[in-house]
Amino acid sequence: MEDGAWPRTPAFGKPNRGATLAAINKIEKYGLQERVLALSGQGLTTREIADVITQDLQGQDTISQPTVSRWLKEIRKERSEQTREVYREYTKATAPKDCEVLDEVQGKFMKWFRDVKNLDIRTRAEMGMKALRVVELKARFAGLFDDEGKTDGGLHPVDLDEFRSEIREVKKAAGNA
Repeated sequence: MEDGAWPRTPAFGKPNRGATLAAINKIEKYGLQERVLALSGQGLTTREIADVITQDLQGQDTISQPTVSRWLKEIRKERSEQTREVYREYTKATAPKDCEVLDEVQGKFMKWFRDVKNLDIRTRAEMGMKALRVVELKARFAGLFDDEGKTDGGLHPVDLDEFRSEIREVKKAAGNA
């Protein structure tokens, strides 16, 4: 292969630019990373960013919209992965304390739910539903439910309609007592 020539794609005999190591992105080549991020942060489109930084280069070179788009996509991907890792580490460190707090909150709601002497049925039912939400939250954090309440691994979420029916029966019974 001649210096500077692109390798040929075997099937078509056309240049295969993906077969070589990618050239340094022009944004990095000209040290425009912070400028592109700032423009993106201002809400400019990738087309607008490409136009602005091409003008900044004053005829030295041109930067295309796809170049800006690819570079921003890669930066967002890297930052997303870094953020996920930071959050995973944070969660590992704080999860035990968070679980203790959730257990405490759930316990208080359940105490109020069971307080037949001092609380009316409506308040007790509300406390029961709040306790249920805490249980669902803990299950979702444990990976047992997705954000829509669907289960994973064959588990079944609490049937809220059935729970509400039971509360109505308790309410009727309390009214007759």
